[in-house]
Amino acid sequence: MKFWFILVTLLTPLPFTTFQSTSTEKVTLQLAGTSIKENGEKMIKIGGKCGGGKVIAFHLPENGWFVFSTEPYAGYDFQRIAKLNGNRISFSLDDSNYEVISDDAISSERQTLDLWVVRIPPPADKADAIGKATACFSDFKYFETKLLREEKR
Repeated sequence: MKFWFILVTLLTPLPFTTFQSTSTEKVTLQLAGTSIKENGEKMIKIGGKCGGGKVIAFHLPENGWFVFSTEPYAGYDFQRIAKLNGNRISFSLDDSNYEVISDDAISSERQTLDLWVVRIPPPADKADAIGKATACFSDFKYFETKLLREEKR
């Protein structure tokens, strides 16, 4: 009987999340020479580097901020829909396909990773106020206090 229990246990497929058990504390995100594409069309091309944190984001006028994180944050509708693969993040949201492409690896700790995404639309009176941009932050609270506070003025 013990033999069958062990055999069944070994042959039972593990859920996908088990393979992604690396602590998010150790995973940092970074960008270098970044391109953002929406439905195959290049929307942003920015040189330089940013990163070393848990959160990266990009902004498109009228669409707001698209925020990627290694973990979800309370109070926001984060969805685990983005796939990190080396130097590329891809996801679909609101009938559009997006790609974030970096010249360097986006994470030095992981080559593949599922990321959490939330879109934060701009206030109605400031839909075009801020241009196209990318940003990197140590954590979501820093993003929230720095950028969102300034955008709501």
